[in-house]
Amino acid sequence: MVVDSDGRASPAEGKPRKAPFYRHLKRHATRWSARLAAFLWSRLPLPVVQALGACLGRLIYRVARSRRRRALANLEACFGDRFTPAERRRILVFSAQNMVTSCLELFALARMKPEQILRLTDIEGREHLDAAVERGKGAMVITAHYGNWELLGAIIVTLFGHDLAVLARDSTDRETARLVNAARNALGMQVLSRDDLSEMIAWLRQGKVLGVLPDQRQPKGGLILDFMGRPATTSTGPAILALRTGAAIVPGFTRRLPNGRFHTVFCPPLEPPQGMARSQATGAYSQSVNDAVGRAISDHPEQWLWLHDRWRTGPYRPRDNG
Repeated sequence: MVVDSDGRASPAEGKPRKAPFYRHLKRHATRWSARLAAFLWSRLPLPVVQALGACLGRLIYRVARSRRRRALANLEACFGDRFTPAERRRILVFSAQNMVTSCLELFALARMKPEQILRLTDIEGREHLDAAVERGKGAMVITAHYGNWELLGAIIVTLFGHDLAVLARDSTDRETARLVNAARNALGMQVLSRDDLSEMIAWLRQGKVLGVLPDQRQPKGGLILDFMGRPATTSTGPAILALRTGAAIVPGFTRRLPNGRFHTVFCPPLEPPQGMARSQATGAYSQSVNDAVGRAISDHPEQWLWLHDRWRTGPYRPRDNG
């Protein structure tokens, strides 16, 4: 293995590179497959989408051996012997199924009416978000790749009537990212660039809601903080935005239930740090965010995306979006 000048690994000497035609063909095949999938999932009844998602998730769990080993190691490192081997397997299978199903459900949700979305979930703690918005300084809903995070956004927009923008890490394929964001737009969500801090600040200062998923590894910048008892690179973005704008940080989660429905809960806003320098307050507030997400995962670990390498540290590798 050798390394290119930009720091990315390249094929070993003597190993042929994939031809441009092959890459071009693969890219277009991926994009047309994404279009076909989005078309199909948006037209199938939700129970059928959920059943297919569960089957595909189980398949991914079986074939993705390296990710399965990583997920098991993460689960054991966080919980020790709290679960038996059989319980760990059930948690990780459900986690993989939930990941796939949630992605497919987005396209079905985009065609639903508000009354159909309302029938999908029980809602607890709406008053916490409503009160935060009424303050007029905006609110950030922090959640995780947990349960159906896309449904959480749909609830905020279609049922509560709040203006919502989400920060999303787009797919590596631009066409797939376009389809996903089009479905979010159809639900009434705006999608903001993760790199445009001024746009986020302006959105919050208009008294609107910003949705953030800060549960994944921060590839550049951030702080090393505790996440579920282990050090992890952590985004400081929510804390910085809240301290600068006065926006409230409201944890919210939509948990998948065994019967195909969901339970959505909004928690009281996190208390901002007092009497600290800005840098210290940023770290303390970011730790509070980690703790809120960690509590939700600890209560229902099967809901979270254990396949993600959350605790890995190392140099940032830029992605090629094609």
